Amino acid sequence: MKTIKTLSVIVSFFIVKISAQDAELVSYDIPDTVITSQVFHVKIYMRNTGSIPWGEGDENTGATLVSKNPNFNTTWGTYFITMSQGQTVEPGQTYCFQSYLMAPSTPGTYSFSWQCQSWLPEGGYVDTTTNFFGETLTDIYITVLQREELPPAKPQLKETSIDSSDFEYRGSFNLPGLPGYEQTFTASGLALKKSGNKKNLLIMTGTYDFALYEVEIPELIKPVKGEMSELNTASVVKNWGALDFGNIGGENIQPNAGFWYDNDENILYWTHYNFYFSGGSSDFPILMSTRLNDDGTKTNLNYWYLPNPLEAFKGYWGGIIKLSDNFAQTYTGGKNFALGFGGYFNMCASASRGPALGAINKPLPGNSVLNLTPMMYYPDPIACPRQGNYFSNEGYWDTQPTAPWEGWWAGVDFCRAGVFIDLPDKKGYMAFAYQGIGRMGYDFGGYNTDGKYQHCWYFYDIEDLGNAASGNSDPTSILPVRFYKIEYPIEGEYISGACFDEETRNLYLYSVKPVIHVYHLKESSVDVNKNMEVTTDFYLSQNYPNPFNHSTTFQYTVQNTEYVVLKIFDIFGREVITLVSEQKPAGTYTVEWDGTNSKGQKVASGIYFYQLKTSKGFVSTKNMVLVN
Repeated sequence: MKTIKTLSVIVSFFIVKISAQDAELVSYDIPDTVITSQVFHVKIYMRNTGSIPWGEGDENTGATLVSKNPNFNTTWGTYFITMSQGQTVEPGQTYCFQSYLMAPSTPGTYSFSWQCQSWLPEGGYVDTTTNFFGETLTDIYITVLQREELPPAKPQLKETSIDSSDFEYRGSFNLPGLPGYEQTFTASGLALKKSGNKKNLLIMTGTYDFALYEVEIPELIKPVKGEMSELNTASVVKNWGALDFGNIGGENIQPNAGFWYDNDENILYWTHYNFYFSGGSSDFPILMSTRLNDDGTKTNLNYWYLPNPLEAFKGYWGGIIKLSDNFAQTYTGGKNFALGFGGYFNMCASASRGPALGAINKPLPGNSVLNLTPMMYYPDPIACPRQGNYFSNEGYWDTQPTAPWEGWWAGVDFCRAGVFIDLPDKKGYMAFAYQGIGRMGYDFGGYNTDGKYQHCWYFYDIEDLGNAASGNSDPTSILPVRFYKIEYPIEGEYISGACFDEETRNLYLYSVKPVIHVYHLKESSVDVNKNMEVTTDFYLSQNYPNPFNHSTTFQYTVQNTEYVVLKIFDIFGREVITLVSEQKPAGTYTVEWDGTNSKGQKVASGIYFYQLKTSKGFVSTKNMVLVN
């Protein structure tokens, strides 16, 4: 690490007028070498040698450390390091500018130069006009070495598991505005509504006054230049007006999250959340129902509360989806709806650090409190994995990535939409995430300063969700089978609404641009009946107990003589130990694991996979939680 100590101060016999803005470099702490795409921490100490304080307010001057050579370069992932919110540095005092930075992805030797500039970041605003002042940290170079570590292999997918390669982009279309409503589109759910033989979409618009409206699906166009002007615009079928339950429990209940439409009963189920709310899960209702009448009017029906207490309850505020009847009968005791979708929803840590989903019964008028069964959620400090191409210095949920492929949901990541797919040939739960990759912070009232984001699709095995719902595994241990960064044909805001049409196999995604993108789930070549016959010959049970402390037991069955391999992997796909690797005659076998690796060493607490493979091609992978 490079470190310099306090610089000497030359005392002059002459009287020198102190300038209003000035800064002296005191010391710094930065690494000599890093590896490509590494997230690392730096500290740069600057003394206020001017005549006025640094900080907020008219009586102070702004002081933000800005990259130099050239100015505002993002070689290290960001172009500035700011003071903490509310901090004041008086003349003569020293302040430590510190931040996580990210190394370039290309090896080499790079300049590391910074100087103070008199502005404070507010909502991503950059002041390129004010003067730089004070001493410059310069002539510092950091060597970036090529990363030699390779990403771990991904677990094998089931033939029926949905993956990003199963979806084909069909095109997009614009949404129209509504007369009397500002042409700024809100985050909204998205629902499919059948009108005779025709299918339309339900969506919300407006900024502070919201209206539900119904639109036709126009001819889809794939934009060539990525511009909205190239797309067709949907026509308005019906303006249903505002949805509003009024004030309940001190909360103004309006729709601002996901919804689902029951075409049999003409009922729209919609949800409400409060970004800044810090109370309990049952302080006000989060699920409402409104009937859309045939005469064009609507009628508010009922509302429901979450149970209290409920861990990470804000993870279930994102919306409502319909579960398949087969899934509900098999795993949830008939509960055929679910609430989700997880991620960061407010300033408090009662949300889920990753996608969340909980099964509920069909909401009925007489039951004001929902009976929710968690199927998946991530209570802090447990966090869903994500790509490691980010750095975040939020004061909460700020786990830094350890490699480009190893990261954890941070405070600026959230999920506002999801769909449940249970077709004969393809199955899975999809969550649509919006994740920060740039410097994130809440500084001087500016949220997500220098914010950069990526879109991701998360895929979950519905059998894993079912095992959690039925009590055979811990819902906090459920892991995605895949997650991918997605580039949409038109860059926009996050996906706030999604719905899937099982008949056409079309997936509709609403980006707050406002644009709707349409993807088609391709037909699978999997022989479903053949696949079912194979799985009846072999069986791998869920380990018991799970979670476990000292040891856990697995049971598997083979119907014919087979070569069997049973291995344990960590969360990153690295092999921990091989428990079985031998020819086995037909029968049922039990294997115990004591939480040690192949060297006999105890492994750390966390989530692990166990996978059974046979010589005839059967593969089954499940996960478990070790708590030391």
